[in-house]
Amino acid sequence: MRIRRRLVLLALCALLVFGAARAAVFPALETLQAGYEGGQAYHLCLSARVDAWPDLAEQSLAALQSWLEGQRLEVDLRRDGDHRQAAAQWAGDGQVVFTLATDQDPQEAGLILEVPGSLPATRYLGSPAQPPWQALFGSVPQLMDPAAAGQAFTDLCRAALPHLLPMEKPVKTAISIRNAGRGASQLVYALNKEQAQAFWQAAGPDLLPVMDRLLLALAPSRAAALSGSLRALEIRGALNVKRFLDKQGEDLGLQVTATLGLDGATRKLTLFGGRSDSGVYLSFKLPATRGSDTVEAQLSLATKPGSAQGDWKFRTVSGKERLDASGKIALTSVAQAEGERLGGSLSAKIRQAGVTTDYEIVPDLLLTQDRLTGSLRLKELAGKAVRREVSLALEMSPADSVAMPMPLAEVDLLSLDDEARGQAAGRVNTALVPALRSWLAALPGDLRRLVLHDLGRDRRARGEGAVPPVNTEVFTVTEEMSPSTSEEDIP
Repeated sequence: MRIRRRLVLLALCALLVFGAARAAVFPALETLQAGYEGGQAYHLCLSARVDAWPDLAEQSLAALQSWLEGQRLEVDLRRDGDHRQAAAQWAGDGQVVFTLATDQDPQEAGLILEVPGSLPATRYLGSPAQPPWQALFGSVPQLMDPAAAGQAFTDLCRAALPHLLPMEKPVKTAISIRNAGRGASQLVYALNKEQAQAFWQAAGPDLLPVMDRLLLALAPSRAAALSGSLRALEIRGALNVKRFLDKQGEDLGLQVTATLGLDGATRKLTLFGGRSDSGVYLSFKLPATRGSDTVEAQLSLATKPGSAQGDWKFRTVSGKERLDASGKIALTSVAQAEGERLGGSLSAKIRQAGVTTDYEIVPDLLLTQDRLTGSLRLKELAGKAVRREVSLALEMSPADSVAMPMPLAEVDLLSLDDEARGQAAGRVNTALVPALRSWLAALPGDLRRLVLHDLGRDRRARGEGAVPPVNTEVFTVTEEMSPSTSEEDIP
């Protein structure tokens, strides 16, 4: 059973927020993260339980819960510098449903998939910008890499600074940055249009490769398209950069304003924010100078030992298409004899095409220096009414290595045209159908028809295809069978 993509994405965002917290906030989590970034392999075991799904009939829900009791997902993870490996195996009722492994570095991205009885172990080749899992499975949520993004941003500032230094002017103007603290002074780099164009011409070759890394870390699925847009970027106005320094003269925050030509439109860029031990604030705006098109994001997070509290916003407008998202972060940890217990909640409200959906994650995790156990409770709501509630049980512990399956065939997706890639994706999706068919085939006839009707209705409501039938003639369901925030501190 597939959990809805947005629900999975929210779960991944939860882990991302956990991973972004520093040692002073959640020490045990930082130790686990440091182990992973230092090359330690980890084994993760996940199982799922459906706690609520009001749209399903009682019999359908009971059948789904019974089936999930026999399902397990085992995952091995390892990172060695820029090289990352992961191997996952889904087993149901003692039989392997599929084995999937990924292997990625800055130059290549590969995926090995084996479905017993349907697809021999096959390696699909791609690139970080065009990963094979995206080509095969479509819009797959890809987790941001906060560590890589932070390093890329630091490298970007270091690469830009030598080109800006001739314009540097110290200013004794204090400024308050929400959560981060108070800047005592500033270093200002003011460039008029001609100077800004000369800066981009001189610095661009140094900055673009680093910006590619930053985009890949922040938006893996869109990195290729965004990197292409950067190659055609134009400076169409003044460029102003301000570095905010604390009392000790250390960097506390940054502000960048510019007028850019991007994808055929003129846009105003405003980036403002800062970070310290007490928290993070970030505001990003990129509106078009004509019309209502815009991209905006904001993060406000206050941190202290054992607590991270804040909120976030994201908005895009492109013609008649609009997406508004917002949420709250409230995470706490308590030291116990067994380790550090992490709790709290994260929420998201997403409005698109006139439909508003709320999501919530409630973690209950026990962390030690090398292990994690507990659960994530995931909710999807319409107003206050629960549409779905799923619990994920997690157990993570150190592993010796990641065992990658031996491929028997290889497909280079980058060398294929769109039609051939679509055919490859079709073969993969078809190979995964027997797992659902075997479950349905094991159900009594009347219950099978009810499950097909309920799940098919839910998928149709989401604009997805029908549930693949076990047998078109036997499992056609007819009507006769159907049961009834605050302002920003931008100077």
